[in-house]
Amino acid sequence: MTRCFSFLSTKTAGLGFMMLLPRTGASCYRERLPQPRSPPYRKPRPRVVPSTGSPPPQLFLSMKAPPVGRTALLTEWVIPELVGHTIVTVLMLVSLHWFIFLLNLPVATWNIYRFIMVPSGNMGVFDPTEIHNRGQLKSHMKEAMIKLGFYLLCFFMYLYSMILALIND
Repeated sequence: MTRCFSFLSTKTAGLGFMMLLPRTGASCYRERLPQPRSPPYRKPRPRVVPSTGSPPPQLFLSMKAPPVGRTALLTEWVIPELVGHTIVTVLMLVSLHWFIFLLNLPVATWNIYRFIMVPSGNMGVFDPTEIHNRGQLKSHMKEAMIKLGFYLLCFFMYLYSMILALIND
C-alpha cells in the first residue's frame, strides 16, 4: 500500500513553515497531471574558441567558415610535415635504403620548395587572402589527396619492411 502526503501551509496560523501530513482516501490516487512538452531539439551551433586560435574541425569543412580559420589550421602543420619528412629522407640515405630514399626525395624537395617560395607578404603557404584566387583551393586539395596516397603507400611499405626484418632475424 502506498502512502500519500500533502503539504499544509501553517502561514495562516502565524508559524511560517510547511508541514507534511499523511493523506488517505480517493484523493491519494488521482491521475497524474499532463507534463508540459519540451521544446524541439536543435543542433548546437559550432563555436570558434578565440583563445586557442584554431577552429574546431567541423568548421574547417564548412564553406561558411572564414578563410582565416581554415588556413590557420593548415598553416600550423606545414613546418612539422617539412621537418618530419626531411628527417625520414635523411635517415633512409644514412641507412642506405636507396629505393625508399629515392621514393621520398621528390616529396621532401617539393615540401622544401613550397616552403621557401612563399611570396613576401603572405602569411604562409596557405594564405587566407589568396586561397580563393586562381583556383588555389582546388590545387591545394589535389596536392593533399596526392600526399595522402603517397603516405598510405609509404606506411604499407614500411610495415612490410618491418615484418620482413622481424621474420629474417
